[in-house]
Amino acid sequence: MKKRLVLLLVLPLLALSTTMAPAASAPKCGAPEIRAAAAHVVKLLEQKGRAAFGEIKKFRLCGGGYVYLLDDRGVSLMHPFMPRIVGTNRLGVRDDTGKRFNVEALNKLKTKNEVWIPYRFNKPGGKTFFDKCGYFRKVKTKDGVMIVSTGRYGKCPR
Repeated sequence: MKKRLVLLLVLPLLALSTTMAPAASAPKCGAPEIRAAAAHVVKLLEQKGRAAFGEIKKFRLCGGGYVYLLDDRGVSLMHPFMPRIVGTNRLGVRDDTGKRFNVEALNKLKTKNEVWIPYRFNKPGGKTFFDKCGYFRKVKTKDGVMIVSTGRYGKCPR
C-alpha cells in the first residue's frame, strides 16, 4: 500500500520534471547571424526578384525570427505574419516613444547599405513594449530597390 502511494505521488512529479525541463538553449542571434541571414535573403532577391517572396516568407532565422520587405519609399512589399499590411506605407509606424524607426532607417540608407535602428516594440499578442533592434539592408533587384528588414529583441550591436 505504501509503495502504491509513493508511486502515485512520484510518477506525476517525474512527468512534470520532464515537461518543465529547461528548453534547449536558443540559437545565438547576434550581428553576424543576422547579417548572414540578411545576406541569404539579398542573394535570393538579386537572383529572383519578387519571385523569391514565397521562399522568403518561409525563411526563419535565430530560432524563429523572420524577414519582411519594404520598398525605398517605405511601402510594405512582403510580411510573413501580417499580409494585411502589404501595399501600405509604413513610414508612419511609431514605437511607444513616438520614434518613426522606418523613417530613420530609410533616411540612413540613402548613404549606407545597412543600418541598425534601436526602437521599442511589443511581442506578438502582448501589450508591453521591449527594446528591439532592427536591421535594415538595401538591395537593388530587377524589380527595383528593396529593403530587407529583420531584428531581434534587445539592444543593438555596437
